[in-house]
Amino acid sequence: MLFTSLAHARFVLDAWQHDYNHVRPHSKLGGKTPAEIAGQRTWGHAPRHAAIPSTNHHEGAALYL
Repeated sequence: MLFTSLAHARFVLDAWQHDYNHVRPHSKLGGKTPAEIAGQRTWGHAPRHAAIPSTNHHEGAALYL
């Protein structure tokens, strides 16, 4: 048996998640942890240069009428 109880499983998985997100650097993130990368971003907002202007019409909208 891997875990002795649900509480034990939660404890072990919480410890793994903390290690994964805050301790271990990731090569795909330039040697930073996910927490370090997350701290650099403003969540929920696209960068100004990547923002897509909103429009009230769509060129292909007539196809769906």
